[in-house]
Amino acid sequence: MLIVALLAVLRLWRLTAYGLFSDEVFSAETAHRAWPQLQRAVVTDVVHPPLFYYLLKAWIAAGDALVWMKLLPVLFALLAIIPFVLLCRELKLRPMTINLALCLMAVNEYLINYAQELRMYSLLLLLVVTSMWLFAKLINASNRALAVQVALLAANLLLVYTHYYGWLIVAGELLFVIVKRRDLLVSFTLSVAVLVVGFAPWAMAVIKAASDKGGLGPNLKWNTHPTVTDFFQHYVTLNGPVYTSWRAYAMVFSSALFFTPILLWAWRLRGKEKVNGEEANVLAWLALLAFLPAVIAFAASYLLAQAVWGSRFLIVVAPAYLLLIAVAATELRRPALRRVVVALMAAWAALSGGLQLTHRDKVNWQPLVERMIQQQADSADRVSVYTAQGVAGITIEYYLNQANEQRLRVHYIDDYSQIADARFWIAFLRYRHETGPLPSEVFTARGDRLGEAIEADAPGHKVVFLHVERERR
Repeated sequence: MLIVALLAVLRLWRLTAYGLFSDEVFSAETAHRAWPQLQRAVVTDVVHPPLFYYLLKAWIAAGDALVWMKLLPVLFALLAIIPFVLLCRELKLRPMTINLALCLMAVNEYLINYAQELRMYSLLLLLVVTSMWLFAKLINASNRALAVQVALLAANLLLVYTHYYGWLIVAGELLFVIVKRRDLLVSFTLSVAVLVVGFAPWAMAVIKAASDKGGLGPNLKWNTHPTVTDFFQHYVTLNGPVYTSWRAYAMVFSSALFFTPILLWAWRLRGKEKVNGEEANVLAWLALLAFLPAVIAFAASYLLAQAVWGSRFLIVVAPAYLLLIAVAATELRRPALRRVVVALMAAWAALSGGLQLTHRDKVNWQPLVERMIQQQADSADRVSVYTAQGVAGITIEYYLNQANEQRLRVHYIDDYSQIADARFWIAFLRYRHETGPLPSEVFTARGDRLGEAIEADAPGHKVVFLHVERERR
């Protein structure tokens, strides 16, 4: 119970401290539309199915304060504990294993972040765990268990209507049935066929919308082809990364700590399926759901015209992966080694989570926009805010509208040197890895007068608003 309480407290801690940003703004604004306009907006967006937006719209019928909106994804994250514990019981896991898995989930900043974000990822996590639990229940059933199959079909339908990556979990389940439980192949294949039919209306609407807008490029142009490092880094993130000067050493240590028990467990079970069939099946199933979705997404990003890799999309592998780690660690044969490894895993996860939660890579944009508005308080003239980044423009527009500010208007521009206004603002994000010239250097070079920057720093990026007055010539 203490671990569950810790999980809840960390997901509620500073819940509204960073306001809304970019994609969250889209969620909030979409949910405030009338139902027909909401449906049209989500179809046109094409990159996500609609279930989360439907639920958010129903949720804000009781109020649309920031804290109330943000409580919805937290609620989904907390509800995920129930099917997770039921899954562990279905797998007949010992209490130490369940507690370790819950501990790793509780303090992981990656999972905390998406539990607090006004997006569909905590709902996705809830439905992935629910699907896993019902699938395990189906596998363990002594008969065809029609009621369980219907419940699993319903959970999977909600899953794929939450995120397209939900199909990767369904693919993993189907592959496991093909390899390990062919007696269920006909009934499970039939349920997948029903799932496809149930998803077809949405798929056809989105395919048409994507075709009309020229494919996924406009939505995923930010996405690049993943590297092997990106693939590996996602699992380092689930282990608990440390972004300090000793990052490289930390990555080696955590990788050895978390991956070695999995390899030792697999080595011990090699060729012993007849003796340890149930245990081998648990290893195979968890490993399949922990890694197959990432492998498919990685390959698809090179085979398709547009890369579809996204670390946040791969939250679908988190339950299986963290459970795989917990089971592997608690299956170590030597009791002393087992206790040391379990303690080190819990301590490392807590250290990483604590460091990241106290140095979050987030910025609260609302105070920055308010300061920009205040600096325009003495002027009745309309002034443009130029940005080349959609994430900046969307967020600024949202807070300008929240303040009912009419004098400042956001405009998107690719080349800052083309701005001809006498007075204007520029807004941009500067990521730590970027090495090119700053946008402000364009105006310094042509002799324009720059005001004092309004800025905020986060570990991985900086946000800058800058007032510019063109030098008269």
